[in-house]
Amino acid sequence: AVPAVSTAPAPAPQAAPTLAPRTATLLVLGILAGYLIQGVSYMYTEGLTLDRVALGSLLVALAVGLQLWQTFPNASRRFPLRHPYAVLALQIAVALVPFSFFGLHWMGEAGLAAGAALLVLPRAAAWAAFAVLSVADELIRIRLGDSGFTEIVYMMLLPPMTGLVVFGLSQLKDVIAEVHRSRAELSELAVTAERLRFSRDLHNLLGDNLSSISLKCELANHLITRDTTRAQQEVAEVLGTARRALADVRTVARTYRPASEYTDAMS
Repeated sequence: AVPAVSTAPAPAPQAAPTLAPRTATLLVLGILAGYLIQGVSYMYTEGLTLDRVALGSLLVALAVGLQLWQTFPNASRRFPLRHPYAVLALQIAVALVPFSFFGLHWMGEAGLAAGAALLVLPRAAAWAAFAVLSVADELIRIRLGDSGFTEIVYMMLLPPMTGLVVFGLSQLKDVIAEVHRSRAELSELAVTAERLRFSRDLHNLLGDNLSSISLKCELANHLITRDTTRAQQEVAEVLGTARRALADVRTVARTYRPASEYTDAMS
């Protein structure tokens, strides 16, 4: 009987994070850290008292932290994001409510909330919430006395620009991670297909030869005491069949690609 060749794929090793997903994650973290620094430094330049700066800094950090939670919902096994709508509502409150306490000294984090709305809400509702948050931020500022043309234009563009940047980077991170997973799966499928091909070729090449060798060996064993000449002929045929089988195996082996070549090509 021909020994069976196992075709079950070996467990794929856990792929280490490659450069592209790691770079995308660091880029998102860097942008959010920039918004944190920008929000805190804005209040410092406005000459607020130290206690108000400390409170404002905590609120800015909370806004950025909530956005970080929305962008990386499964980053923490202990605290996965289970209620994105509730977190979005809290983000909106943190973005708009502090205006009543800080006035125009509060830079506002409506852009982060607008970006989170695009990530969390259904498409139609997401863009509606995006527009409402951008307009609400500017209307609050105008009501609080922001009347300079330059300031109005700048602050009017800031929330939608921030929201689009946050949304785009978050989507980019997910797309890159998905591409990385797809490449790993394609690599595993290629390795499995090559193993199946090699197993099939070996079975086709060796099956008949090994069956013939087995039968001729049994016949030579019976003839060795009765007809030495015939037994020698059978042994010679067995030797020729074995040599052909060896040559066939070497031919197949030369066309077989190691599994490492597929994983290297996909990485």
